[in-house]
Amino acid sequence: MFYKTSKRLIKRNPNIKITSSKSLVRLLSFLIFCSPVFASLKAIDSPTFTIGLLQIVAHPALDKTQKGIVDGLQETYPTARIIVKTAQGNILNATMIAQKFVGEKVDVIAVLGTSAAQAAAKAAAKAAHATKTPVVFASITNPLGAKLVQSLDQPDGHVTGVSNYTAQTPQLLYFKELIPNLEKIGFIYNPGEGNSVTLLEKTADAAKDLNISIVPVAVTKTTEVSMATQRLISQKVGAIFINNDNTALAAFDVIAQLCQSAQIPLFVSDTDMVEQGALGALGPDQYTLGLQCASIILEILAGKNPRDIPVQFPERTERYLNKRVAEEISLNLLKEQLETIDKIIF
Repeated sequence: MFYKTSKRLIKRNPNIKITSSKSLVRLLSFLIFCSPVFASLKAIDSPTFTIGLLQIVAHPALDKTQKGIVDGLQETYPTARIIVKTAQGNILNATMIAQKFVGEKVDVIAVLGTSAAQAAAKAAAKAAHATKTPVVFASITNPLGAKLVQSLDQPDGHVTGVSNYTAQTPQLLYFKELIPNLEKIGFIYNPGEGNSVTLLEKTADAAKDLNISIVPVAVTKTTEVSMATQRLISQKVGAIFINNDNTALAAFDVIAQLCQSAQIPLFVSDTDMVEQGALGALGPDQYTLGLQCASIILEILAGKNPRDIPVQFPERTERYLNKRVAEEISLNLLKEQLETIDKIIF
């Protein structure tokens, strides 16, 4: 076939000169290299993987982490198949999606959100096939408390990942630097999210040492967030703090609008939400967390066992401030205060 093709090519292009058998070999080699057959052989040589990516709910922070995961994976494996599914904040949906991923025998399940990670870990543990599907999480504050891993240093199972935990005291100190007379902070959380319950406890403990009282209000779905925010405003809290609660973050626009109307500072632990209407945050970059998660997945795809990969934490934290929001709530900041901030959004 290649011999006939070469003759046709020579006939159509009289400038091509075959002066020896070596010249013919070179021409045939060129044709083989350019042929669809060779291209398919090259594709076979490149490893292909399927990654199931389960996100508990859509909001800017988790979306940015998701992008970091996808970008990190595609940089190494551009042909990897990445199936992205969102559970719409519903644990039953998360369980069904996780079970489907396991049934399809994806190579790794990447998970964003504690309840989704728990669903994926459980589905993988009950898989019919002998090998448990590796589960790699991100954006989870307390993987130990959620019983996803046995140890942070050596998970000892089929689950590992990246925690987004940032210590409470530095966050509260940053809030007090911006508002020195801050004494009462409202805290919206979903008691069904183990992540949020842990954060409430840690925040309340850290607040005691700083003479700050925490006023918690529980919500179970996004439609309750507006009323919870209004309740805190009526209790005259000095600020409201949303600390990585997925239910509250899914209705973040409502919280931000109500806080600005009431001239109340809104703080978050997710730096990406500052641009969405929060006054400030001290926390990690969500996209970088996604890249960290992708690096763990790549280790597993290369053959490493999840049980031998330690849980990672944010590489660094930054102080964010939305100056436009500060002006809207009539918060006057000194030059000295602004100089300590890593990123100011205008």
